Amino acid sequence: MKSLQLRLGLWLGISLVLVLSIATLVMSAFPRYLTEEYVMTRIEHDADALRQRLEVEKDARLRFTEGLIGPIYTLRNSGHYFQVLTEKDLIKSPSLGEFRLPIEMLPPGTVKMHYRQGPVQQKLLARVAGIHIEGVDITLLVAEDISHLASDISTMRLFYLIAMLITLLLLLGAQVWIIRHSLVPLEQARHQLRGVATGEVEKITTEVPREVKPLVDEVNRLTGDMRRTISRSRKALGNLAHALKGPLTVISQVLEDPDTKLNSDARETLCSQSEMIRQTIDYELRRARLSGAASPGEQFNIVPELEDLVAMMKKIYADKHLDFKLSIPSPRKYPLDRSDMLELLGNLVDNACKWASHQVHVKVETGDSFCFSIEDDGPGMPESEHDLLAQRGKRLDETRPGHGLGLSIVQDIVTDYSGELAFSRSALGGLKVRVWGI
Repeated sequence: MKSLQLRLGLWLGISLVLVLSIATLVMSAFPRYLTEEYVMTRIEHDADALRQRLEVEKDARLRFTEGLIGPIYTLRNSGHYFQVLTEKDLIKSPSLGEFRLPIEMLPPGTVKMHYRQGPVQQKLLARVAGIHIEGVDITLLVAEDISHLASDISTMRLFYLIAMLITLLLLLGAQVWIIRHSLVPLEQARHQLRGVATGEVEKITTEVPREVKPLVDEVNRLTGDMRRTISRSRKALGNLAHALKGPLTVISQVLEDPDTKLNSDARETLCSQSEMIRQTIDYELRRARLSGAASPGEQFNIVPELEDLVAMMKKIYADKHLDFKLSIPSPRKYPLDRSDMLELLGNLVDNACKWASHQVHVKVETGDSFCFSIEDDGPGMPESEHDLLAQRGKRLDETRPGHGLGLSIVQDIVTDYSGELAFSRSALGGLKVRVWGI
C-alpha cells in the first residue's frame, strides 16, 4: 500500500469501527442489565413478603397467613407468579392457573436466577431460593414477565445501533476530510517539486509539517547544489577553453611562419596534429557543456528561441535567400536546458542552411516530449552514408566549412536526454533529420 492517505484512512477507519463496535456491544448489554436488576429487586421484595407470610402447620404442610400479598398474584396470567415447594407440598399462585413452572428443591441459602417460559409463552425472569422455616426445607420461586421489557430493550438497541451507524459514517467522513486537509501541504510540495523538475520554480517554498520539512530542505539543498555545480562546471570549461586555445593559436602561427626552420613533412605533421588537438578540445568542451537535463527553475520556450535562431540564420546565409517554414502547433515551454536545446537546434538548422538550395522546413510535433524534424532541399546523400553523419570529425564534403563536429554534438545531446535521432530522405529532395523522445 503506497498511498499515505489510503493507509491512514484504512487504519483509522478500522480503529473507529472497532471502538464503536465495542461501545455498541457494551451499551446493548447495559440496558438489559439495568432492567433485570430493577426487576430482580422487585422480585426479591415480593419473595421476602411471601416468606414472612409462610407458616408450617403441624403436619408439615404450608399455609399463608393473612391471605396473599396482593391481587396481582391472583389475576390469571398477570405476569407475576410464585411457587412454594417442599418435599410434601406445592403451593402455586392463582395467576398460574393449571400451569406449573419447572422447580426443584434447593438447599437452604442457595439462590439461583433463571429464565422461564410462562403460561402464555411469555418470557419470565425467575428467582429460586432455598430457605428453612420451622425445621422445614422450602424452595421459593418468584417470577415476573419481562417480555414487554425485552421488546423495549430491542427497540432501544435498534435505535442505538442506527445512531452508532450514523455516527460512524459522520466520523469516517470527518476523518477523510481531516486527512485530506492535513495532506494538502504535501500535495502542494509535490506540485512544486514537479515544478522544480519542469523548470517552473527553483525550489520548494510551500510550508510543510515539521515531520516532512527535513526532506523538503534536503531536496532544496540538492537542487541548489546541482545548480551551483553546473554553473561552476561551465565557468571552468570556459576558462579552460581560453587557456588552451591561446597557446594553440601561437603554435599554429609559428608553424605557418615561413621563417620557422622545419622541413615540409614535419611542418605538415605538426599542423595536422595541432588542428586535431583544436578539434578535440572544441568537441570535448562543447560536449562537457551539455547539461543533460534542465537546471532547476529553467525552461526552454520553443517559439521565441526558434524564431530568434531562424532570424540569425537568415543573416548568416543572406546570400542564399533561403525560405524558412516553421510549423509549431502551439506555444509551449519544455523542461529542458536552454543552452543544450540551442546547441541542438543551432547545429541542425545550420547544417540544413549550409546544404539547402532554397528551402528549410522546421516542424515541431505535438506530444509530451520534445519532438521535431528539420528538412532541406539540398542535394541530400545516399542512405548508405546516413550512419556516418554523426561520427566525430567526419566530413563527407571537404568543400564545406567546418570541422565535422556539429552532428556528433547533436548525437551526444540526444543521447544524454535519452532521445532518438534519425536521418532520412526529405520530401524536398535533401536531408531530413528527426529528433524525438527528449
